[in-house]
Amino acid sequence: MDSPQRPLTTRDTVLLITHAAGDEVVGRTVMQKLAYFSGLGLNTSLGHRAHFYGPYSSKVEDAVGNAVVAGEMREMVERMEDWYGGPDLQRYTYRLTPEGKERVDRLIESNSGEWDRIRDSVHAVKKVLPTLDQKTLSSAAKTFLIISESPEGVAMADIPSLAKKLGWDLEPEQVSKTIELLKRLDLISTPGEDGPGKNQ
Repeated sequence: MDSPQRPLTTRDTVLLITHAAGDEVVGRTVMQKLAYFSGLGLNTSLGHRAHFYGPYSSKVEDAVGNAVVAGEMREMVERMEDWYGGPDLQRYTYRLTPEGKERVDRLIESNSGEWDRIRDSVHAVKKVLPTLDQKTLSSAAKTFLIISESPEGVAMADIPSLAKKLGWDLEPEQVSKTIELLKRLDLISTPGEDGPGKNQ
């Protein structure tokens, strides 16, 4: 008998993202960016807003914390003397516990459609960026947020200056690299004269 479907909570979504990533996510920033791109795949907002390190959601942060308190994820902290490109003096790793895996199994059974989209989003990112490098993920999320808020499209050369208005520092070479990443994720159309535009 199939389990009755109910809407996914943000905590549910975080658990499914972690499972799709291999039952472990290294870095709070990586978790935030995987949640951002998964939200796009679900066509739903997880509360992400412009933040210094790219799109950030307090709902996602709270959901991760709640999952840890509930014993569904284990949080491990590693001191980093020189954590390049990251906001933390520590590196946080989140790993599903047996209880978390049991909940994931129930969620996959009851919400198979949403699971498919989350899995596909995370796997698409990992296919393009196997190491889930947080600096590149952050640049990609920043670039996409700028493009998504420009319905008429935006010239690639204008993205660094638009990023400055949000307090972000995106170099032209970073933009070029992340545009290619977003194209391979099928999130944006091939740039034309007016620059890249968001896929509908």
